[in-house]
Amino acid sequence: MRLALLGVLVLFVMLPAASLSAADYYFSTAGNDGSGDGTISKPWASLSKLNGLNLGPGDRVYLRGGDSFSGSVVIAAADAGTAANPVRFASYGTGRAVISPGADQNGFDIYNAAGVEIRQLEVDGGDLSTHNKNGIGLYNDLAGNTRLEHVVISDCVVRNCHAGITVGAWASDNSYSGFADVTIERTLVRDCEDNGIVSWGMSSSSATSQSHRNITVRDCEVTGVTGDPDKTDGHSGSGIIMAGTIGGLVEGCYAHHNGGGGGRPTGGGPVGIWAWGAADVTIRRSLVHDQKTINGAVDGGGFDLDGGAVN
Repeated sequence: MRLALLGVLVLFVMLPAASLSAADYYFSTAGNDGSGDGTISKPWASLSKLNGLNLGPGDRVYLRGGDSFSGSVVIAAADAGTAANPVRFASYGTGRAVISPGADQNGFDIYNAAGVEIRQLEVDGGDLSTHNKNGIGLYNDLAGNTRLEHVVISDCVVRNCHAGITVGAWASDNSYSGFADVTIERTLVRDCEDNGIVSWGMSSSSATSQSHRNITVRDCEVTGVTGDPDKTDGHSGSGIIMAGTIGGLVEGCYAHHNGGGGGRPTGGGPVGIWAWGAADVTIRRSLVHDQKTINGAVDGGGFDLDGGAVN
C-alpha cells in the first residue's frame, strides 16, 4: 500500500479546458515580476505577484517544477472559482514546484473560498520546530449556514508543517457553515507535528447537523506526524480525522509511525484513522500500524469510531 509519491515526473499538467474568458499564469523563480507578463516564455517570479492577481473561474496557475517559492498562496472569496469551473494550481515542467511558507503562514491559505483545485504541488514548512500553521488550510467562518463547494487536493506532498491538511469551519453566528465535496487523493503528508489530514467544524450532539458535507480522503499516506509536545488539551499525533461532516469516506489510506510526542495525557490520545462528531462516514481498505500514544494517556488506537459518530 505504500504510495510512490515522491518520484513523480510531471512533464506538463494538462488540465481540463477552462472557460473562454479564463487565463493561464506561469511562475518561475527565474522569472521577473516587473518585466514578465505571466506567460510560459516570460513568467512572473513570486507568490506576492500571484496573490496580487484577481483570479476567477477557470483560471489556471502553473508553478515551475523543481522551483521553491517562498511565502503563502492566499485564496480568498474574490479569487474563488466554481464547482463546474474551478481555479486550478499545478506544476509545469519536471517534478513538483515547492511552496515554502514562513513560520506563521499556511502553504495554501483558503479562506471563505472554494471552487479550487491543487494538483502536483509540494508544501514544505522547513523547520518543524518553528512552523506554526498548516501545509494546506481550508477555513470557513461565514454566517448563515453557508456551504462552499468543491475543493480538490491531488498528487501533492505536505511536509515539515505544524499540521498537514485541515478542513475547518466555525461560523461567526455559530451556524453550520462549512465545505462540501472536498476530495484529498494520492497525497503524502509526512514529518509534521500536530495531526495529518483533519476535518473539523460545528457538530450537534445528535450529529444531525454538521458544518461539512461529503469529504473524501483516498489513497493517501500519513507518516511521521509525531504529536505536538506543547499541546496538552486535545488530540495530537493522529493520521486522519473525520469530524464535523455528514458524509465522509476514507479509502485505501495508509497511516503509520505517527503519534507519541504530545496530546492530552488524561485522555484524548491520537488514533491512526478515525471519526467523531460525524455522520455517514465509511473507512475501508486502509492500514494503520506503529501508531503511538504518550506515556500515561488513557486513549489512543489504530481505528476509532468515537463520540458523536453515527451511521
